[in-house]
Amino acid sequence: TFLYTFNGQQKRIRFNPKNATFNILYLKAFSLGYEPHISALFDLITPPNGVFYDVGSNWGWFSLLLASRPGFQGKIHAFEPFPPTYADLTSMVEQAGVGNAITCHNVAMMEQAGSASIYLPDHIHSGCATVTSDTGGGKTVIRTSTLDSFSAEPPDVMKVDVEGNELSVFKGGSGMLQKHKPIIVFENKRDRENS
Repeated sequence: TFLYTFNGQQKRIRFNPKNATFNILYLKAFSLGYEPHISALFDLITPPNGVFYDVGSNWGWFSLLLASRPGFQGKIHAFEPFPPTYADLTSMVEQAGVGNAITCHNVAMMEQAGSASIYLPDHIHSGCATVTSDTGGGKTVIRTSTLDSFSAEPPDVMKVDVEGNELSVFKGGSGMLQKHKPIIVFENKRDRENS
C-alpha cells in the first residue's frame, strides 16, 4: 500500500506488487519520487484550472500527482490501452477518490482509429507495453483512436509516453495540436537501428 493525500485527507491505496511497474513505490532508487524533475515540471506548467492529457498513463502516477495538488480545479484525461494496466489505473483513481478530476480512457491514441495489438516485451513490466500492427504471438487486441476525434476539452499540457509510437499520436492529433498548441512533454524512445 501507499499513502495518497487528497483535499487534506490521507488514503491508503492498495496496489499489485507483482506488476513490476509499481517498483517506483518501493525501490530505494525512487525514494525521492518517480522522475522528480518531470513531476516538478508538470507541477510548474499545468495551470490550477488546466486540462492535462496523460497519453500512456500506465497506472496514473502523473495524473494522481496533479490531481492531488492543493487547489487543482482542472481536468485530467488518462489514456491507457493495455487492459490489465487500465484496471490498475481505474483502481488507483477510485481508491484515491479523484474520479471528478481524472477521467480514464481504455484506448490507444494513434494515427488512425480502429484496432491494434499490444504486448509486454519483457512479459512483466506494464510500463513497457508496446503497440504493434503484428497480431501474432498471443498479443492483446486493443482499440485505437485519434486526438483529433477526441471530443473533450482541449489540453493545456500533454504527457505522451507510448513506447516508440509518439509520432503516431502526434499525426493523429495534428489538427488539435495546431489549433490549441498545448505544451507537450514526450518520451523519445528513438530506435537507433532505424535512424
